[in-house]
Amino acid sequence: MEYVNDHADDVLRLCVYYLGGIEDAKEAFLQVFSEAAKEGNPSRTRLFSIVRHVCVADYFPDDYEAELFKYYFGLSDSEIGEILGRQVLVGA
Repeated sequence: MEYVNDHADDVLRLCVYYLGGIEDAKEAFLQVFSEAAKEGNPSRTRLFSIVRHVCVADYFPDDYEAELFKYYFGLSDSEIGEILGRQVLVGA
């Protein structure tokens, strides 16, 4: 339960960002943590990858995702690359 509490706000924010509404985001939120539990409560970076997968972001790419992860969540370019599945250089 501590794992969920530590990451709940960030996961819900990302779900709302990708899906555009709180009701859809709540459903995705539950699915994200179900997937995370199957993986043994993965790192924050991997958790964000799960959020992207659950919210079908790979099918609807967002040109501002890298900046979101860099400036809002404070992730490094390598962490962002891991989430997005490609190399990124934010702000370069």
